[in-house]
Amino acid sequence: MKTVKSKNKKECKKYGMAITNYVLGEKIDVPEKELLEHLRGCKQCRDEIMNWQDFNAVLSTEQYHSRPEVIEKWNRFIGAITEHPEYFAPVKPGEKVILDNEKDIGKSAGLIWNLLGKEGKVPVIQIPFKAGLPLDIAYGAMGWLAKEKKIYREKNEIGIYVDLAKTERQIYQRQNGLQQ
Repeated sequence: MKTVKSKNKKECKKYGMAITNYVLGEKIDVPEKELLEHLRGCKQCRDEIMNWQDFNAVLSTEQYHSRPEVIEKWNRFIGAITEHPEYFAPVKPGEKVILDNEKDIGKSAGLIWNLLGKEGKVPVIQIPFKAGLPLDIAYGAMGWLAKEKKIYREKNEIGIYVDLAKTERQIYQRQNGLQQ
């Protein structure tokens, strides 16, 4: 995905309330297509979405986030601005979708492994968005990485973070020419 800086702060300000409402699952005051178009090209506003997602997760109950319409809307949104829209195909309530471990979980685990290698410790809640994956696929991939002892989790007073295990960090650095 190509990221370009927003044309101006006034343009970003136009989408501020829409971003807030979108994350909260409320009605937005601009066409959804227009908001998504802006977000594809504006890293600052995508970062704003991340901030709201973190804040909303802390304040919201599981009940709010388990509302099917909120989950579906969030997945459509992420699918529209991500490099992996194939993971965000809508699933109807009660519909069973068989996951292909190698394609869905394995490939996603690789995306998360590289994300953690590049960025280091990341809040768990940000992994799906930063990796461009729906929640279920991202958490399945993190489960696989944890089972293989490739990642670890750390909890502190701010939240829960995930990072590569020490040996995996060394492998990442070696593969990317980052070791001295």
